[in-house]
Amino acid sequence: VFTIVLMVLSIPAGLYTVYSTNISNTSLSSASTINNLGLFVGIYTVSVPVATSFGSLFTVLTAVYAALLAFAGFQHRNALSAIRSALAQGSSELFDNSLLASIIALGALTLGIGLLEIIQASAGIKTGSISGDPLLLFLSITLAPLREELGFRVALVGFLALVLGFRSSAKTGLKALWRPSAILTGAPGDLPNKVGLSIMVGISSILFGAAHYFSGAGWDVGKVSEATAAGVVLGYLYVRYGFHSAVLLHWGVNYFGSAFAFFGQGAWGIPWDSNFGNPLSVLVEVDLFILIGVTSFFLVGYKILKRLARAIGAIESDGGGGLNPQGPGAQVQGDQPRRGRELRRGRLRPHGERRQDTELPRAPERRL
Repeated sequence: VFTIVLMVLSIPAGLYTVYSTNISNTSLSSASTINNLGLFVGIYTVSVPVATSFGSLFTVLTAVYAALLAFAGFQHRNALSAIRSALAQGSSELFDNSLLASIIALGALTLGIGLLEIIQASAGIKTGSISGDPLLLFLSITLAPLREELGFRVALVGFLALVLGFRSSAKTGLKALWRPSAILTGAPGDLPNKVGLSIMVGISSILFGAAHYFSGAGWDVGKVSEATAAGVVLGYLYVRYGFHSAVLLHWGVNYFGSAFAFFGQGAWGIPWDSNFGNPLSVLVEVDLFILIGVTSFFLVGYKILKRLARAIGAIESDGGGGLNPQGPGAQVQGDQPRRGRELRRGRLRPHGERRQDTELPRAPERRL
């Protein structure tokens, strides 16, 4: 909840920074014009002519991200309901809401990339950094989540999902463009689609990492591994939860992680890239690395290990469960016929009593 509050507060902070302060070290301002935008299609850049200003573009982007935040917060199961259920039933309930899933991924990814950067630095592998006019950087950082998710996730993973979905129907294909897991029905025939989506997520992640290094923005070779790892997480969120979830994670890393730093430069004169930062930017860092970072990192790690253990157990069960030394049709000792009764919810119950059990409907799992 604290992270969501900070995210919401970062929106007016960004607008105030662009419109009411002067963070540019050149002559740029919110009224400066933009004549074209570079959009990505994989590693290729397409220049799109536009006629707008820095301030107008920033306002439109802010409105889009605010709408996606609200959509994710109330989609299917709202965030507060998921939090209440998690307190009573366990952390798995948090993943029923796409906003909470994105925030958990944000914390885990922030800490994970931080640890990776420390390891790489100790091995002499440099990550590099971006530099330039602060206002232009702030606008570029704000634009990147939409531009890069469209160019690397939708254009690659989404296009494949669109093609695969159209084999069923046009409606399924269009749904898959927004959320690729729409083509996964849970049937055994899903395996080729799962493999195809997984491979494309991997390809898009590698291209995403390479694009950062070759962009000329100031990143060094160490950024390739960091951006590739981030691309895998972004791809997973896109496939399972949808385009908005990947955009929000990217927005959290880019905008939320730096909005208060630029605000501090405009309001208090503290450089956005200062080693010590300002009180608000430090608060965000503490939140991302410690409050949700450590918790999310271990939560995601636990979920991954649990899923691996379940998969290994299923493989071992399938490997030995099909053999009956007494021959087909023979009854294994100790197994007695139920005679119209079944084992359900821990006790035997006649078939006639089945209707007394009513289970809450559950949304089908959409897993990669």
